[in-house]
Amino acid sequence: MGSDFPASALFRTLDGGDPGAILDVAHYAAEDGELSRMIRAARARAWDPAELGLERRAAEAEGIMPEGWFPEGRTPSAAALPPALRRRLSDEVLRWLLSGILAGEQAALTICSQLCARFAHPAARAFAAGQAAEEARHVEAFTRYIDARWGAPYPVGEAFGAYLRDLIATPSVAEKLVGISLIVEGFAMGAFANIHGHTRDPALRAMLAQVMRDEAAHHQFGLMWAEHAPSELPPAERSTLARSVLRGFRALYLNLVSIRQRRAIFAPLGLDWRNVRAEVRAARADHAAPRGLEENINPLVLLARTLGKSGLLSPGEARTLDLFLARAAGGA
Repeated sequence: MGSDFPASALFRTLDGGDPGAILDVAHYAAEDGELSRMIRAARARAWDPAELGLERRAAEAEGIMPEGWFPEGRTPSAAALPPALRRRLSDEVLRWLLSGILAGEQAALTICSQLCARFAHPAARAFAAGQAAEEARHVEAFTRYIDARWGAPYPVGEAFGAYLRDLIATPSVAEKLVGISLIVEGFAMGAFANIHGHTRDPALRAMLAQVMRDEAAHHQFGLMWAEHAPSELPPAERSTLARSVLRGFRALYLNLVSIRQRRAIFAPLGLDWRNVRAEVRAARADHAAPRGLEENINPLVLLARTLGKSGLLSPGEARTLDLFLARAAGGA
């Protein structure tokens, strides 16, 4: 980026006024720095969801995910199931998470399309347009995978769905960009790493490796924005943005931790979700050995670290994230 070109100018938006302002050549100052390199890299890493090799599967006797990958798989209710249903329980938790991720990719596609029309600088518009194309690729990939393994996704959870709908509806560029690039995709990076590290399905592992490369660049764009743009936001808008950040973290916390949110997976297996929730809470109260969710690739922990370093939250607001993480240890 040229030394005479302020980084914050990349994120200037066209808010109201003359629609013809997009033709103002003052917005076309050259940008040959990090963002341009990210745009070129995106062109080089294109991949085709139609070539995922979905015929490659985990062995049926093993299942896609290990038994006990998630806390409900380590409950007395799960232990009482026949082996085939125990395997199915772990895989249904995966189906729930991938269904939520698919909803997040759909929202990201919509929001990136919105941002493309709001940014003034061509480089920022080019990145948003490229990200929209990549989000469309992810939508296709997750749709293909879920269709091949289960037939249909679960509906998006109440808390996460409400948050995504608000991000799409808000007029705030800051809330849209932080919500998608930092919160949703920051969480997704942790979730993808966790699933990639545990799955027995070679097609899923290969797909997630491709998606993570794309998402890392999207997340980096959000970090660039957080480094340069918030200083120009009015104090009231910064406060509103901080509240939106905390709401987004809470929505993802519930989507990951709350058994009530994913209660639809239990009845077809002959389980009462309330009993499962009580057993998970009892196990955590007894400090049972953690696995899966609680490991060092816990997506909530990784997201909390990212948000804590972003500068978007006050120390007090950052401590709120720690409270959510503490509550996660007790179930929801």
